[in-house]
Order: sequence, then structure tokens, then C-alpha cells
Amino acid sequence: MTALFKSANIVYCKWDMNRSFSDVYSHRLESKQQGEFFHRYLLGLYSVLSNLTQRFPQILFESCASGGNRYDLGMLCYMPQTWVSDDTDGIERLWIQYGTSYAYPLSTMGAHVSQSPNAQTLRTTPIETRFNTAAFGLLGYELDLSKLSRFDRQSIQRQISFYKDHRRMLQFGTFYRLEHPDDSNECRWMVVSETGDEALVGHYQLLSKPNPPRQKITVKGLLPDGVYHISNRPQYLNLKLFGDLIHHALPVKISAKSTLFHWLSNFYLMPTEVESFDIDGDALANNGFIPAQNFMGTGYHPKIRILGDFGSRIYHLKRKEVQ
Repeated sequence: MTALFKSANIVYCKWDMNRSFSDVYSHRLESKQQGEFFHRYLLGLYSVLSNLTQRFPQILFESCASGGNRYDLGMLCYMPQTWVSDDTDGIERLWIQYGTSYAYPLSTMGAHVSQSPNAQTLRTTPIETRFNTAAFGLLGYELDLSKLSRFDRQSIQRQISFYKDHRRMLQFGTFYRLEHPDDSNECRWMVVSETGDEALVGHYQLLSKPNPPRQKITVKGLLPDGVYHISNRPQYLNLKLFGDLIHHALPVKISAKSTLFHWLSNFYLMPTEVESFDIDGDALANNGFIPAQNFMGTGYHPKIRILGDFGSRIYHLKRKEVQ
């Protein structure tokens, strides 16, 4: 392995461990010592990793959790990030990343935007939601760029730009769990900056329901004094979401089966609602904030949130400078 890592300018290594042990024993151990096998194995593995990371400090090693179940503090001494799960479905990952966060920080959690339909679930999830989930971790993309629509490529460009702007907070901020997806039709979490005056809130809807009630999003960890400005990350809807109902959302009437509709769904980024308002810090800390009303099934409006099944938003909260 030393020869391999010296053979090129290698700066990253994914160390896969996709096989669970079976028939665990060693010919070199007495029968009463067979229970030592795993402990001895791990000590040997740590020795190898210690040697390699000292010889190649420029290489970022990423370990694998799925097959080997090695997402542990010992491995993080040598490999500071871990592939959380081979299940890359943007909705499944809500449970996976929510649970992982009880033990490990976001800076260790590999989280990728994968293709849709998803390979594990065949679920079709908007690319904005796939990003909004993966953004709360070590963001990556694992899909064939040559097969993406122009809509997806343009969306990804904007997503990466947003992630770079907030990378430090997303990886090293204080993470708060707000709403577990088992408890309602939604999942919510947030990350707060080191200074406590800025945050990003992830809001995820599992299934769309008609005539939904007005929502209130509670927050944690922010300084209560001052005034906060709240805005949502700019996101876009694909016209395919509407089908033949598109004539309710556009000023022109077109058929979902037409060439024009196909062209627009590939090139046109339909913006979601724009949220931009101020709220007193004490009110925010004690009562949260109320986002725009969800779509209620009676027409479309630029101030209405259209989430649909597996829809999501990221809200940016930042305390305003005192004048």
C-alpha cells in the first residue's frame, strides 16, 4: 500500500469495508482465546492505519460504515470522515443522518446527492431535496453528469455555490434536532454558527396533504437579543411537477405532451416562493417563525410554498448588525 500511495499524487482514499465477517476464528488462537479475535483484528487494523496516515499526512482517508460497521471513534482517529450508509435516498437519509447525529458531528458524515429514481428505493425525489438533505454533512454528488437534464445541471451549480458560502457552518456548527420524521409528516433540524448569531434550518415534508394547517418552525441555540433576518435558499421547481395543471401556473396555456412543455421543463427554472422578513430575536428564540402558507389545492401564487411529496426548504437566519 505504501508503494501504491507513492505512485501518484494521491490526496484522497475511500477505504471500503463492504463485507461482514463470518466464521470468525483463528487457527493461531487457543479455543479459550477465540473471543479475542475481533479485538486483535481491530488493533492490527489501527496499527496499519496509524502507519499509513503518518507516512502520508496529505491523504484524506474516508472509512466505510455500511459493510464493516466501523463508524467508531477509533476509526475517526485515522479517517476523519465516514461514509454513513450506501442508502443514498434523500428521504431515507433523513432517518439515517438524524440518528447518526446523536453520536457523531456533521463534519464526519459523508452525504451525497445521488441519481433519481434512487437505486435503493426507486423513489423519485426532487434534486433540491436531495441537496437539502446532503448539505447537512460532507456534500458530494454521485451521478452521471452526462445524463442530467439542463434543469438539474443549473440547479447543481447553484447548490454548490450555496454550500461553499456556508460550508464552515454546515460542517462545524452546532447541530440541533428539531422534529423527528417518525413523529409527524415532517423532519426538521438546524445548525448554528460558532458565534450563535447565524443558522440554517432544514425543513422536509414527507407527503403532501390537501388544505394543510399553517406551520410554525421553532429554533434552538441562537442568541436571543437583536433582530434576525430570515430568508429561504433560492430553489426551483421543475414544470414536470405540474403536468397538465401547468396552465394554472403559467400565463400561457400549453399541453404537458407538447414539445414546448418538454423544452420548458428542461430549461426553465421556476422559482419557488421568496421569503424575506425580520423578526425580534427574543420572539424567535421563544416562539420560532412562521413560513409562507403551504399550497392548499386552490390555485398557485408566488407567495405560496409548493412542496409536494418529498419537498423541502433551507431557511437562513442571521442577526442584523446594530445600527
